[in-house]
Amino acid sequence: PPPPPAPPPRARAFSHPTRSPRFPSEWVPLQKRTSASWGGLGWAFYLGWGGAGGIGSAAQLPSLSRPPRLRRQVFCYSTAHAEDRSDLRRRVSGGVEHFRSLPRAHKDRRCAELIVQDGIQIFVNLNGHTAGDRNGICALRPAPVQMVYLAYPGTMGADYIDYNVADWAVVPEEHREHYTERLLRMPHSYQANSFADLYEDVLSPSQPPSRADHLLPERPAFVFCNFCRLGRITKDLFAVWMRVLTRVPDSVLWLYQHPYVAAGRLRRAAKAQGVDPARLIFAPPCSPKVEHLRRVTLADLVLDTTVYNGHTTGSDMLWAGVPIVTLRGDSWPSLVGAGLAISVGMPEMVVETLAEYEERAVILATHPTQLAELRAKLAVNRVEAPLFDPGRWMRSFEDGLDQAWQHWLSGRHPLPDIAARDFGPSAPQKELAARQLPRIMSTLPSSSFQQP
Repeated sequence: PPPPPAPPPRARAFSHPTRSPRFPSEWVPLQKRTSASWGGLGWAFYLGWGGAGGIGSAAQLPSLSRPPRLRRQVFCYSTAHAEDRSDLRRRVSGGVEHFRSLPRAHKDRRCAELIVQDGIQIFVNLNGHTAGDRNGICALRPAPVQMVYLAYPGTMGADYIDYNVADWAVVPEEHREHYTERLLRMPHSYQANSFADLYEDVLSPSQPPSRADHLLPERPAFVFCNFCRLGRITKDLFAVWMRVLTRVPDSVLWLYQHPYVAAGRLRRAAKAQGVDPARLIFAPPCSPKVEHLRRVTLADLVLDTTVYNGHTTGSDMLWAGVPIVTLRGDSWPSLVGAGLAISVGMPEMVVETLAEYEERAVILATHPTQLAELRAKLAVNRVEAPLFDPGRWMRSFEDGLDQAWQHWLSGRHPLPDIAARDFGPSAPQKELAARQLPRIMSTLPSSSFQQP
């Protein structure tokens, strides 16, 4: 008998080199237009799923909304509730040329059609496989080049995503085979941080917080801290933390009380390991974000989680001037801490084993001079290093978008990996350093740091 007929091809707004008939026949495929007619790279697209109120996006999205060179129009599509009136939504919507709300009542196909009508060339999905995603829109291919960035630390495993925005630390070459997308590797951290724009006053607060205000013991008591969700704490890591507290008697562990019910369980676990539960101090949620950053300046040292590091939380702590002890893991979620440390110019904060993690924490807590040197180096690096230079990051990201678009125009298939170029410190970063370094240097003990 004759073979059964082949199933019809999946409908897409764009397929390379031919297009799908899903959309109106008058639609002109982008691959038939020249780059010159689109003004260089042309339009880019950043899609913020689920709303602009998430703490994880607070320091990243403003960077994405302000490309340093006016070579494209920027569209931002939000699927947040229409009643969202958050400060972050206001900043993002005011920082892009075109801010669109996609009503939740609209089905994926209708949303994709609206995006096609805007002539989007590069579609950047900011949610991936996280709560509230609308990946069905992305699956319809409303743009010829599609990327995933930021929220989901891993591969999408989907053929409708062309590029995953990463860096060399979180996706080393030996992990490359586990990603279905091509990689757009940033030269430093994949994170885009706008702390300098949003929270510069954290570097020199007019009214520093006090430990008493946050139920912390006064110095010389040592405050270890971790502000990740409590669900990231593993049994092995908690045992290490309890041994550290035992070896540093005048110390406490400051944790973020989320979820609330986990606090009691951790207190009971501490007691079972011979540690007074009162030495675990839980901090409630804090808003606005700047108040959270001010309070964490009271900590002495961050003990990073291991299976899933602090990502935005890690950057928060570094901007607040608190060093981190982080264990280099074997997956993207567990390699972010190492990437942040390298990007802020302090690879000495990275350890390779849990035993080394424990020893490093104890040594820094019991040797004030070593900790002072680390804090002094961080105080300077946070105003000079790439991690907190959004202009530098954006230039590199724009270069990556340029390369991705040119590869698509050339008809290369499969698309190649991309290494975005580094363009050095941005002008705003240099201005920040000029403002802050004299004050920083005047506050550092001369014995703790020697400026290069």
